[in-house]
Amino acid sequence: YRDDLVAATHAEDDARAFSKLLETTFNVPPEHIRLLVGERAGRADIASAVEEWLPRNVVDKDATVYVYFSGHGAPDVETGDAYLVPYDADPAFLKTRGYAIKSLYEQLAKLPAAKTVVFLDACFSGSGTRSVLAAGTRPLVPVKDVATPRGVIAFSASAAEQATGAAPDAPHGLFTFHLINSLIAQDTGGTIPT
Repeated sequence: YRDDLVAATHAEDDARAFSKLLETTFNVPPEHIRLLVGERAGRADIASAVEEWLPRNVVDKDATVYVYFSGHGAPDVETGDAYLVPYDADPAFLKTRGYAIKSLYEQLAKLPAAKTVVFLDACFSGSGTRSVLAAGTRPLVPVKDVATPRGVIAFSASAAEQATGAAPDAPHGLFTFHLINSLIAQDTGGTIPT
């Protein structure tokens, strides 16, 4: 993260492992995968991928779209809205430097795909190692639940009042570790890609 935010331990490893899972287990062609990590995972990069790249590339009404995010989440302390925290975000300015979960779901609902599956390895409570707050804010900000629109299915590492973090003894977030292992085991009986 830019601007001295605490690291979201293993977030880039998680994104790379999920990308590899899509390619090797789900047989998604590499040109249909958009991997954003490090300084290439800024707010504008995420907005471009969700609001322009996906609409240009999802043309099959029978398609399944997978959206995966690993990193910090943050609550807006005034509204309780949940935000993804991109590489260049500032928790004090979430409306302009974060990416609202509500906006993410609204954009994904516009896609002509049969379904969109969203995986969020982040927490939005303001506590835990995958959530951040603006300086001086107290933890456990009440976060609004965001309803997913028709055709969008979301899996999140934690509920609004819960925290999440890295898996013990594994180079991944706890949610990602179990998610990928479950998907691989269901498909092949294997283990998490490295």
